[in-house]
Amino acid sequence: MADDLPLRVLERLRAIDWSDDSAAYEHANSRALLMREYLRRAAGWARAYRAEESWPFFDITEHVAPEVRTPSDVAAELEAVLTGLAPSSLRKTCRGAVR
Repeated sequence: MADDLPLRVLERLRAIDWSDDSAAYEHANSRALLMREYLRRAAGWARAYRAEESWPFFDITEHVAPEVRTPSDVAAELEAVLTGLAPSSLRKTCRGAVR
């Protein structure tokens, strides 16, 4: 099950409609709550691994298990999904989630 985790996360990212900017406003409260929870969790990981300088948008795997790599086929598919997305912090966070 853990072996297919990168692919499952990639599939979830693929399911997002990145072009629907109006959805951000329609779900502002839940998005704010999700962001707050992400920041809280990311801060905990950053403190635990002395990676505060990388917070808030970072790949915690670089600090926890740097030898872990995203499978090359999944990485290539991920880059296709991320093409054209801005800002770079979004792309970095997505890469970290898949990794």
